[in-house]
Amino acid sequence: MIKTQIKNILLSLYALVPLKKQLFLVWRSLYIPAPQIFRHLYFKGIFKVEIDPQHTFLMHHHGTGFAMESDHFWKGAGACEKYSIQLWMKYVQVSDLILDIGANTGTYSLLASALNPGAEIHAFEPVKRIYEKLASNNAINHFNIQLHNVALSDIEGEIFLVDEGGRNEYTAHVSKSNVPASYPVKSIRLDHMTDLFQDKQHVLIKLDVEHHEAEVLSGMGAHLKNLRPVILLEVLDNEHTQRLNELFQGLNYVFLDIDEEKGYTPVQAIQKSSGNNIFCCPKEKVI
Repeated sequence: MIKTQIKNILLSLYALVPLKKQLFLVWRSLYIPAPQIFRHLYFKGIFKVEIDPQHTFLMHHHGTGFAMESDHFWKGAGACEKYSIQLWMKYVQVSDLILDIGANTGTYSLLASALNPGAEIHAFEPVKRIYEKLASNNAINHFNIQLHNVALSDIEGEIFLVDEGGRNEYTAHVSKSNVPASYPVKSIRLDHMTDLFQDKQHVLIKLDVEHHEAEVLSGMGAHLKNLRPVILLEVLDNEHTQRLNELFQGLNYVFLDIDEEKGYTPVQAIQKSSGNNIFCCPKEKVI
């Protein structure tokens, strides 16, 4: 109890410190501290995220301890999920349709729009408060990302989001039934978005929906087989890998297990990732 009170007092005092962003910009130009330090050095304001010397995008820092915002401020676009971002950047530039599913505040879709403004880009984020941050990031960049405040699944209608908020302010997960800390949200299947895939040849997808990935891919219907998208797929455990592998069976995909510290390794099938993601690519689209 006393520790919590002291922490709250210190946080209140920290909030009163003026010009934090300007101070941190000077600090960053001289020395970048370790992540366990800079993730506590947050502020409120807009900052520029460098992708490479020619490409940047803007992002809001909301003055919370959300690691991704602080990581991008201190270390640029590749600070989070370094090797996943490298693969994403490579394939963004040859794609005409890009889907950021489970977009959160928009890192992957913002990066895609900065690198390939001619692509059609859609970002899906069902949690309203997170969606509002995504929309704000899109607006300050004047990007033309098409935003969808809906959940994707294998059912059309309504599913439930389990959303505890608090320390998990930026995360939630799907349930098909009403359980504690859940509420209903609109759910759609991708194959019911009839115009989305029309005349598209090179589709790139980032899929990060907290263990609901198989349902989203199932909701693509025949598009998974016919369009053969390149997919950056979050796989956090082995619980759903059997169903995921069944969806890709016979489609002649190659898979890379991504370790964000060491790089990527070819694997025979989808498995629990060494980091967060498995890269799934049709053999004929490997570059």
